[in-house]
Amino acid sequence: DVETPEQATEAFFPTIARYGLAYNLILPKKVKVSELDTWRELFGATWTPALDDAADTGSLYVINLRIFDSLQAQTVAGAPRFTPATVTVLRQDPGTRALTPELVRVSDGGSDPQVFSRENATPAAWVYALQAAKVSVTVYGIWLGHVYHWHIVTAAMQMTMFETLAATHPVRTLLEPQSSYLIPFDDMLLALWDSIAPPTSIASGLQFLELMDLFAEDREFFDDDPTTTLEQLGLSASDFTVDAQWDQYPIVGNLLEIWEATGDYVSACVDQAYGTDQDVQRDQQLQAWIASSGDADGGN
Repeated sequence: DVETPEQATEAFFPTIARYGLAYNLILPKKVKVSELDTWRELFGATWTPALDDAADTGSLYVINLRIFDSLQAQTVAGAPRFTPATVTVLRQDPGTRALTPELVRVSDGGSDPQVFSRENATPAAWVYALQAAKVSVTVYGIWLGHVYHWHIVTAAMQMTMFETLAATHPVRTLLEPQSSYLIPFDDMLLALWDSIAPPTSIASGLQFLELMDLFAEDREFFDDDPTTTLEQLGLSASDFTVDAQWDQYPIVGNLLEIWEATGDYVSACVDQAYGTDQDVQRDQQLQAWIASSGDADGGN
């Protein structure tokens, strides 16, 4: 149970690290020394030499959710609702590997951003900042971590599969059992937004699609793989391991186990269906599927 600002601070990252599996919360980015000017400028006078020192030792991280500056406040069910756009700066203890939030920048897409410091904010203000950061993490987890990664991209690949692969094609046979319900679910989510969408400040299906477009800008397909995400964020198992691998960031370990098991399963099916790489290259239906999926005009 969390009863004090100190306990809230201590529980902030473990809550993300342990309980966000369905939200795909691979979020912190290790700050490189070459990037410090960007963060110093963003946080202004609240930035401290201790944060520079943490970056020098590879112990400084940020969770950057400024993407929600694009969301305007909405009136939903008669009440105002907004998603805080936050940037959280965390410093890591080199022994325990614990990540402690030090600064939180909060904006709402309209008024001037406010920066809260663990050292200087009042207890009530600091707890508010942590709550704002948790809200933005939760909204990220629902719409970008979960729905974008596992509903939207997947549904697009399924639709192009239905359009290019025969029902007897080995790849479609592999994916068919998992492909019967996702597209209808997504259609229902968009059509019945007011009734079934989780309660956030995204008040319509159109706003949701606009957020998806913004998030997807300049993203490559394989950027969504957990291994690629970890590499881009500069995260390694050694940074979050004390006794067992990834024990200080358990959802990452779980996601990697799922990823590796899926890879083993798919590899076995591909080896069964195709004798050589040349057999893959000669599969015209497969090539048409990949081409359609990657075509910005023809892809679904």
